Amino acid sequence: MRRRTTAVAALVLLLVAGLVLAVVLVQRDDRPTARVGHVVAATFDLPGADGVPERAGAASLTLPGGDLEVVVGARSEVIDADAEQQSVPPPDGGAYLPVAWRWTSSTVRWDLAGLPGEPASVVADRAPDVTLTLVQDGVRYPLQAPAPLSVNGGDDDRWFPVAVGGSEDVALVVAFDGEEQVLDVTGSGIRAGDPGRFAAYEGYEREPDRARDDVATLIPADLGAGLATTFDGEGTPASPGDGTLVVQTVSPEPYVTGLGWAPDGETWLVLPLAVDFFGEIRNAAGLASVPLDWSFYDAAPEVRVGADGAAPEPVVVLTPPAGDFLSPGSAAVAVALVGEGTTTVALEASAQIVQLRTYEDVDRADFPDVVPLAWSAQLAVD
Repeated sequence: MRRRTTAVAALVLLLVAGLVLAVVLVQRDDRPTARVGHVVAATFDLPGADGVPERAGAASLTLPGGDLEVVVGARSEVIDADAEQQSVPPPDGGAYLPVAWRWTSSTVRWDLAGLPGEPASVVADRAPDVTLTLVQDGVRYPLQAPAPLSVNGGDDDRWFPVAVGGSEDVALVVAFDGEEQVLDVTGSGIRAGDPGRFAAYEGYEREPDRARDDVATLIPADLGAGLATTFDGEGTPASPGDGTLVVQTVSPEPYVTGLGWAPDGETWLVLPLAVDFFGEIRNAAGLASVPLDWSFYDAAPEVRVGADGAAPEPVVVLTPPAGDFLSPGSAAVAVALVGEGTTTVALEASAQIVQLRTYEDVDRADFPDVVPLAWSAQLAVD
């Protein structure tokens, strides 16, 4: 009887041990492998000094928003991440490709989104994000990659492992608003292909201060009805007061937020404008002042541009560039579509004053209800 009990107990223990082993094996067999294109979004270590991958290669790209660097490391089948990520093996026969990207320079000149509180403009949406796509054996896998590090993001790369299959036919595609550049990933690193329309930004001067270099200060034409500004028109005023229009740049831009890429053979011509009218208007009856809150936006502005001798035509007028406080006074940005290679443009602009305030001893009826302002000039393209 004792032998039978011992045998039964041993059999039970054996069955229990077998069941546990079977569960473990089933769990191991059922472990999901990462899909190609899966991005590990976790703190991790890969083979390399102090767990930081070694750079296998890098490629620099020129985009409307700045210069972008994309880096790859050597493939690895091991990721020392948190417990959740440790349970995700790479694809069968594949590995993880360490990738990092960062902005190395930036500019806001191409982004003409309106500032908070400014009147509505045709630029209603924020600029699109830069995206990254894995291409392996001709199949595209959009990556849920973290945003590129900012210019001030420090010196450390923010690596994110991308699951790839065993094939060596691998590429990364950087895209911005429909335009793409392919980066071939090879055993020796990474190689940039045809930049397409991004080529327009190679050697592009990105310094934001360039948008503050005035290229022309225009005095308004005769106001009519015996009116004149208090500026006598001789010399150049110290500041753009009394109706002078300052053109800050005449800058070709291949891309403008809200308007997109310029068509082939053409370019957007961006003209930041500043106008201030804190002075006075005079006629034979006396003086009238212009309110300090006079706004170029409220003055029904119209801007016309003609390229290389063409008749000026109305163009889009936008709010100030995001992050770029044009000064002094009220500002706007005109955007014209012109042919590539344009060297000169004819600029015509007009606005009106409707809130003229006369002094106590001057009758308002001595001044017209609307005082027109008009400027014109021939300008060289930067």
